[in-house]
Amino acid sequence: AASEHSKCVAVAHKEGATLLTRRLHDLLKREEWFRTVVLWKRYPQLRPPETEKLAFDIAQAYFHLMDLAHAEEILNRLYKQSQDSVWSQRVMLEIMRLWAERGDTNAIKKIMRWLTSHEHTLYRQEMLLIVADIQSRQGDASSARQTLASIAPEDLMPELRPTYWHTQANINQKLHHWHAAASAWQYLAGLNKGNKKWDYTYAQAHATLQSKDYLKAGRILMQIPESARNDAWHYTLAMCAL
Repeated sequence: AASEHSKCVAVAHKEGATLLTRRLHDLLKREEWFRTVVLWKRYPQLRPPETEKLAFDIAQAYFHLMDLAHAEEILNRLYKQSQDSVWSQRVMLEIMRLWAERGDTNAIKKIMRWLTSHEHTLYRQEMLLIVADIQSRQGDASSARQTLASIAPEDLMPELRPTYWHTQANINQKLHHWHAAASAWQYLAGLNKGNKKWDYTYAQAHATLQSKDYLKAGRILMQIPESARNDAWHYTLAMCAL
């Protein structure tokens, strides 16, 4: 009887773990980060033996929620477990993104040191993009521009291409290279939908206005639908007409 009971418990546990895994994957697919993390924390006893991919996805959910401590804990464990493989390099890329997000003052040194000892990593361009982004945030636009020059956006992972164009736009604005900034904002607008798209279209118009191409700036502004036009839009349109 006892062994029969143990079997029933084992079957129930296995079914529970299967359901939890399916639900987690479903929530992750829908980018419901908060619900993913709540479910993950609520049923520790039903967690399946952690697959690398699921653990990585849970870390990313924490990252999206800006719970960087929990994200880092999972990523560091994954990095140690994965030895020196392509997968370990992908995990390290995420750790570097975390350093940048946290504002780690030694992030650039740590990234460059890691790249020196991993010359042939598949993620070199993505890692250099993180360096350029940090340099730009630190106000060092010239160094950031130099770093970006070695990166081809089409070679980047699709999810990091917006970061490339955002960094490119910010750098060129800081250097007053208005045409290049407008072009970068235009690329970003093309990669986005909804309000974000129109925010970037407005930024493109503003950079075009700064280059003194008033007619073109006005035409770009008119692409923005009425529902997305605010006081800044009306003010910039008035500036185009002066």
